[in-house]
Amino acid sequence: MRNAFSFMRLRSFAALILAVVGGGTILPWRIAGSQPNISVLKRRATITTKPILSQEETQTMSTKQGRALVLAALVLAISSLTVAAEEGTVKATAAWQGQGHFFLVQEKLALFVGSFEGIMFVEAQQGDLDAAKLLCPGMLEINLDNGAQSGAGRCLIKGRSGDRVYAAWRCAGEHGDGCTGTFTLNGGTGKFQGISGNSNFQIRSDILTYVTDLSEDSIEGSASGVAVWPALTYKIP
Repeated sequence: MRNAFSFMRLRSFAALILAVVGGGTILPWRIAGSQPNISVLKRRATITTKPILSQEETQTMSTKQGRALVLAALVLAISSLTVAAEEGTVKATAAWQGQGHFFLVQEKLALFVGSFEGIMFVEAQQGDLDAAKLLCPGMLEINLDNGAQSGAGRCLIKGRSGDRVYAAWRCAGEHGDGCTGTFTLNGGTGKFQGISGNSNFQIRSDILTYVTDLSEDSIEGSASGVAVWPALTYKIP
């Protein structure tokens, strides 16, 4: 009797293991060792189980999940590119020193050919252009009678990171009032790659004092002054 009872317990335990491993349902009559109950079997027959996915369905689901992950990665990449774009408007000034040659090209007309160097300071220390080094080669004509002047040239702006911004300038004006015109950003390197923008631009200097008594055909000289960008608008893609 004891052996028969132990055998029944062993058979019930085996049925339990098979049910758990196989994902099936444990039948009461198998555990208890009794004969099948018709009502239980009928209820068992009405229970529906979730079908196991075929290999093809599993592959399809994996493909959809993979596409979703790729799409999410693309969205994140696009978002990061959007965040990377930068634009703004800043006010900047630069004290400069000029070095070059003055030429007496007409009786009362002098031409300065040289370069201006200085440090660009951005108001409120905004952005990477603050404290950038400024080197601007160019030419400036000065009327020795009334002090009228006009000029044009280029600028190389080197940020603290070593990346560069290229620009062009043009101005015209009267001595004392300054030479006023436009300043245009024309691309750059590194973080300034593709930069664009512009601003009104004014140069004020003491250059006229160096050429008032110009009597020779040309002399080497220097000048100093200040440059102002009241609203430099820029955009970095």
